[in-house]
Amino acid sequence: MKTLKEVTEQIQKINEHREEFEEKKQEMLKNLKIQIEQLFKNLFKAVPSLKVVHWQQYTPYWQDGDECVFNIRSVNFYNHVPVYYPVEAENLDMKENQWGFSLYKSQWYQKDYDESIHQVTKEEYDLFEFFTDTLNENKDFLKDLLGDHVAVILTDQGISTEEIEHS
Repeated sequence: MKTLKEVTEQIQKINEHREEFEEKKQEMLKNLKIQIEQLFKNLFKAVPSLKVVHWQQYTPYWQDGDECVFNIRSVNFYNHVPVYYPVEAENLDMKENQWGFSLYKSQWYQKDYDESIHQVTKEEYDLFEFFTDTLNENKDFLKDLLGDHVAVILTDQGISTEEIEHS
């Protein structure tokens, strides 16, 4: 039979392990953030015409009776700096030689699909698609790293976030 003292000590050990876990988690997040920032900078070096990547990430406030789950919305790629954020690529009036498109779970949402695909190489498109898939596969990590209810904006200068309003 366990004594009250033994059970109390067991509870204290669990609390100590939780605190240790949180400390290690924060340390890992800090280290991974440095690696992620470098990855994002390298994306712009690998595709010199790329100027901005952005997406929104948030947990909806309601989902018509379904569970509200954090998600990353369309990932948008541009060879120019859009006039305003957040912006959906298909709503832009782009000038000649400018391109912008959205990827969401490997689907194109662009009115001028043929025109857009020819403005990036197949290798660049594949990289953007892989990048988008990787973001979606790591959304819980990105929530911890960058926050909830934010627009994430990447440029060759780094990462910024802006709080967003949504339903």
